Amino acid sequence: MIKVVNKEQCHLCAEEGLDTACDNLVTFADTGTKYCHRHHTLKVGLQQTKEGKVKEKNWSGIDSNEIIDGEYSDIVSRKITRKTCEFYGYMVNKDLGVHLANYYDDAGNLKMQQRRTLDKKFPVYGNKEYNETLWGMHKFTANDNLFITITEGQIDALSVAQAFDCKYPVVSLPNGAEAAPTVIKKNMHKLLGFKYIVLAFDNDGPGIRATEGCIPLFEPGRVKIAKWGELKDANNYLKKDKVKEIRDIIYNAVAYMPEPVLYGDAIIDRLRGFSYATKAWPWSKANKVFNQIKKPSIISVVGRPKRGKTELMAAIAKFELSQGGNIAYISTEQSPEETFIKQVGSQEQLDLFGIIANRQLSEKELQICDKYKQRIVIYDHVKFGQTIDSILKYIPYLVRALGCEYVVLDNLSSSSSSTGGDERRNLDKAMSDLKALTVKYDFTLFNVMHLKRGSNGAVMLEDGEKEELPDVEMIRGTQAIESYSDMVIAVHRDVKHPNKKIQNTLSVYCLADRQPGNKTGNHFDLHYNTDIKWLEEI
Repeated sequence: MIKVVNKEQCHLCAEEGLDTACDNLVTFADTGTKYCHRHHTLKVGLQQTKEGKVKEKNWSGIDSNEIIDGEYSDIVSRKITRKTCEFYGYMVNKDLGVHLANYYDDAGNLKMQQRRTLDKKFPVYGNKEYNETLWGMHKFTANDNLFITITEGQIDALSVAQAFDCKYPVVSLPNGAEAAPTVIKKNMHKLLGFKYIVLAFDNDGPGIRATEGCIPLFEPGRVKIAKWGELKDANNYLKKDKVKEIRDIIYNAVAYMPEPVLYGDAIIDRLRGFSYATKAWPWSKANKVFNQIKKPSIISVVGRPKRGKTELMAAIAKFELSQGGNIAYISTEQSPEETFIKQVGSQEQLDLFGIIANRQLSEKELQICDKYKQRIVIYDHVKFGQTIDSILKYIPYLVRALGCEYVVLDNLSSSSSSTGGDERRNLDKAMSDLKALTVKYDFTLFNVMHLKRGSNGAVMLEDGEKEELPDVEMIRGTQAIESYSDMVIAVHRDVKHPNKKIQNTLSVYCLADRQPGNKTGNHFDLHYNTDIKWLEEI
């Protein structure tokens, strides 16, 4: 008695819409032969091993260079019509259970045949020099009024062609995604005769990598990418009767743009949900005459020495801390310890740094500092460097890991000069890099800067000499400070005025404003209360 060891669906029956019970194809134990009662022996030479697996022997009675014949028929399981197969010369040999993809020269002579077996192998017969030919290319002549579509395999090429009623050029890679760049190079002289090329490879890892590998081969504007979306490839759409979707995907293929270029849908996609945040200033008058603090942004704070830049930043920091935020300080003109103690002292309105001259902090004073250990973050420039490159490396951690939406850099001039070389060029690059960093990590940088010497700048005034109000021309270094800052504010105080009240009046001017509703020229005043060592609104 002949023993049957396995029953499965017959591939050819399935293509005819039959064998829904999946048992027409049987495997005999003694020979390993697979047999269908409708199509007889489908493939000679399948032999079962002792382990029960199937291995392939040589094709029985067929020379390795022989091109065999087949017939045209509907491929029911793929929903590909006989008409489409005839147009391309795609055949089926039912005796062997294989599909036949025929390759022709430009004159229409059959040169090579690729077979698609039941177990998805693709042996090649005939003149293997045609193994780098785009399948189906013999059907089309270059035309600069038409585009040409390239798919990953013949079944997908047939699917796309059928969706367009075989009226537009559609070809296929001969050997799948891996060899795509090599094949495209080989056929470039023909492809460039068309208006543009649509790469319609599979929506999976190999297909995406093949697309990325082929894009650089074309001049900008000559290649478009078909986005298959929810399904992997063209035939999956055809099997679900999504013919219109195939046409839409090919017609709407996206012109390749290098990743840094935002154009068309790419920019619209980025705009969905886009907005920027603002925060209030600590003073009501400031919120009326200045734009609010934008995030991301660079706000440059400039002024002469001893005019109130430190006090202004302390008040901004206190307000940010009161709102639950953290703040980071990068102060290159004093030690990390001094920076932290001074900032804590400002928050507590104590001269902590002054009272520890010649002694250490007491336990009580350390407890005061302890309250801010996770709120005020200090960058250790002494140990890890104060060059701008060193600072740039750690800012992302301050923002992302420690939650500091405000970063105070005091001051950029010393960081840039410590790099060596031309200070102006260093400042230009530093401002450019800092600007990019604020946008990438979404934070506000307060860039504290000195005014340059001269113009009554960083030198003390003689008695009776009137002090000029600061302007952007007085900023030390470079025009890049103004160019890359979203806002430049100047702190001014008439320290020589005989009236103490006026001496302690801090005027804050907006020297430049790049935000909507430009507030350049506006100012507000604050009073420095020497008793509590704090700025108060007037």
